[in-house]
Order: sequence, then C-alpha cells, then structure tokens
Amino acid sequence: MNSVVVAGLPGHFATWLAERLPGVTVQAAFSAGEAVDHARGPRPPLLLLDLAVGADETMEALRSLRAKPAGAAVPVIVTLEPGERGVDEQVLERLVKELGVERVLFHPLDRAELLRAVSARLQVAPEAAPSTAASPAESPRPAAPAAPREDVAAAVGQLWARARGAMLERAQVLERAARAAADGRLSGALRQQATAEAHRLAGALGTFGVPEGTRLAREAEARFGGGSYLKPADGAELADTVARLRRAIEQRPAEAPAPPPAPSTASPVVANASATPVLLVVTGDQALAAAAREAMEGGPVRVATAADVGGAAGALAGRPDVLLLDVSAADATSDWSALQALGARYPGAPILVATARGALPDRLRAVQLGASTFLQKPVAPDALRQAVADVLPARRDARARVLCVDDDPHQLDAVRALLEPHGLEVHTSGDPLHFWTRLGEVRPDLLVLDIDMPHVNGIELCRVVRADPRWRALPVVFLTARTEAETVYRVFAAGADDYVAKPFVGPELIARIRNRLDRPRS
Repeated sequence: MNSVVVAGLPGHFATWLAERLPGVTVQAAFSAGEAVDHARGPRPPLLLLDLAVGADETMEALRSLRAKPAGAAVPVIVTLEPGERGVDEQVLERLVKELGVERVLFHPLDRAELLRAVSARLQVAPEAAPSTAASPAESPRPAAPAAPREDVAAAVGQLWARARGAMLERAQVLERAARAAADGRLSGALRQQATAEAHRLAGALGTFGVPEGTRLAREAEARFGGGSYLKPADGAELADTVARLRRAIEQRPAEAPAPPPAPSTASPVVANASATPVLLVVTGDQALAAAAREAMEGGPVRVATAADVGGAAGALAGRPDVLLLDVSAADATSDWSALQALGARYPGAPILVATARGALPDRLRAVQLGASTFLQKPVAPDALRQAVADVLPARRDARARVLCVDDDPHQLDAVRALLEPHGLEVHTSGDPLHFWTRLGEVRPDLLVLDIDMPHVNGIELCRVVRADPRWRALPVVFLTARTEAETVYRVFAAGADDYVAKPFVGPELIARIRNRLDRPRS
C-alpha cells in the first residue's frame, strides 16, 4: 500500500500530504463512493474521508466496501466536525465498531496530527515539515524516572497480582512479532499491534516497580514502530530483547509484600483536627517568620514554625493546609533538596517558596517540583497574605473530581490507588469513544489524559475540550510514556496545562495535579 485517496477535504490537503509523503501517491476523489471504488483494486489505498461529503453517503459507501472480503482490510481514516453540543458518540460507534474506521480526527484539523496518522498507517516516515515546535534544547525536559518510592510501591503493589498476567500476555504479542520478523513474515497488522503493546508496557512496568522492563519495552517499541523494514537479523535481536523483557516481568513476585514504612514517612494525608487552617513556615530566618505571623494576624489562619524540614513534623500535630518554605541560595544550587523533602512529607499540600534567588531557571525548577507560588525575599506581609488566600479556598472545598482517560485498565487502577488516599474523587474511562458522555456525567475539576489510545487519541480529545466553551477552562494533565521534545510540543499545542512522564512517581503526580487544581486557568 503506497497510495492515499482523499474525499471531502479541500484539495490543498491532498497536495500538502503528497509533498510530505515521499514515494506515496495521493489522489483526490469527489465523493466517498468514488474513493471506495479506488479501494476495490489489487493494491487498495488508504482512504481519508471527511463526513462533510455526506455522513450517510460515506457510511453507506464504507458498508459496501466492508461487505466484500477484499475490502475488510482497507485502512480508513475519517475526519469530522463536532456539533454545537459536542461529538455525536453514536456516529463514532458506527464508524469504529460497524465500519472498521481505524482513526478519527476532528476539525479544525491539526495538520501535524493528520500527517502523523496517515504516515503511521502507511508505515512511511514523513519528510520534516516546517514547524514552530521547540527544539530539544528549548523544550522542558523531565527528570529521569526515579526508582519507585516505598509509599508508591505500597499503593500499587496490591494491583500487581492482577496486572502481572496482562503484562505477560502483552509480552507474548511481542514474542510472536519478533519470531515473525525473524522468519521474514511479519505483517503490518502484527507489527502495529506489537508497537502498541510495547508502548503500554513501557508506561505501566515502571509504575509497578519494573524499571528495567520499561527500558526494554521502549527499546522494542522504537524497533517495531520505526519505519524501516525489519530483516530476519532484526527479528533475532528483537527476540532477545523481548526475552529479557519477559524475565524482568517474571522476576517481580506475583504478590509483593508491602514494604515497611521508611524512617521519614510522609505525614498522614488527613485534614487537621481543628477547623482552623494552618500555615507551616519552615525557615531559620526570623524576619520571614515574623512577616508570616504579621500577615496572618487577626485572620482565620494559624501559623506554626519550624527551623528546618527535619523539625517540621514536631512543629505541628497533623497536616498543614499550606506551607511556606524558605529556600536558601545554597540549597537551590543543590537541586532544591528541601523542597523535594517537604513535598514528600506532605504530598499534595500547596507549598509557597520564598527565596532570594529569582532567576527564571530557579522559578521553573520550583514549579516543576510542586511549588504553588514563588515569592521573592524579602516577602511583604500583604503579598504573603494574598498568596495564602489564593491557595486556601481550593484546598478547603469539597473533594475535587478527577477524570482519568486511558485504554489501559491497569494504569487507571494505579492512578486511582495513588490519588484517592489524598482526598481526590477519581473517576475513570477506558473508552475514548464514550469520553464526551463520561465528561458530562462526572463534570470533573481536572482531566487526566493518555496520548496513545485506539481510534481517538488524547491529543484530539484535548483539542475538542479546548474548542468547547463549556470545558475550555478545564485543567488538563497528560500522562505519557513519550517525553521527547516533539511530543511535549504536541501536548502543549493541543492546550494541555501540564504533563507527567510514565512511569510516574506518586508524589510528583499528586503534586502536579494539586498544583493545577489550586491554580485555575485564567
């Protein structure tokens, strides 16, 4: 298959695709019926159909195509315009479940996403198009995944017994694909399935405490998902990679015992026994402590102080509502260890950072580690009073609702296990085709999306959310196993507020979500 037939889209789309798909013939058809006629030959093309040419006519043409054995495997991408009340899920159901449409894209079309969808199904590498995407040096670069913390392991360890069998089944798909490649008979469908399963394994295994499995799964995903032809020698190398991946999965016990609590465990995530909110000030600077007491004097917030992070637990019985951390210049240059330690002790609590360092890299690093607000020293009492007021209301409302959308049920279980103990009401959806109904049912305060999902990916869901006046201000956080600069650009270009790399670290995920809940979109 080295051709595309386009029907319903303006003619310049066909020209644009032809310029960026080397060796691929791109033709325009006047109707869906004419496009389907092109697919009845010995070498059927990829069909790119827009419902603007007539939804009923397009579906009838596809139905006639699928009725013939030769037409069952013809790949089809459909583009459509959401209505005033959102996306018609009945139309999506018919397109995907009845008519075998592989991918759905929404208007206004993102050309980069369209090119990505077409080239993936043709298994060709598109030529680089001019883009405003940031270079790797300019894009935010997430820290390397840390080893699973003990509190994270305790939260998700009980899920592993159920997830382990599914992980081994996914490895089995990779084994079949590797053997087929070694024998020179790897089909496009099996290769695509192996790429998808390797991607899911890369995202899940690190979360379940198998970081070596994540590394090997990413290696397999890159090989299966690349555009180059896989020779028998490549298949043999992949078979070795997948064998090591299987061993990594099997070596994690089916029922890992919960680890004992660490000496410096995080404080229990419970509300204060008193109805009075508490500001915990961690500083050795008496002037800053005095400014905090002056700022809160006569108000509803009680102030507790600690000289350092080690003394924070003894300064307060229970959990503070807000924290003010004085970060010295020396600590900031040592990777903000005090902020990291405080975030681990009180995960999800808003942290205000006061420091004499005001450079942009410092501000970015503070926010990346979960700081809610950055205050320049010396801090005026009025500025501190306003900063505390900005984060307190969101913390003291009813439980915030989070909707997480991912086609991997084990990832959904892990997110729920991590977030619910921190006072969040977690709802999940494993089917992007029914996303709009679920969105209306839950009416979340924050949306968590995966990127790679069947038929409709997270990028498209985010774009539709941002185009809908009802949901335009909804905070959106992506969970993704892809952290290269191009993917980071795609996430933010679609309108996302933040992203967390898979496998995710529990405190980081909680802090990022709390940060977005406490800082509504303007």
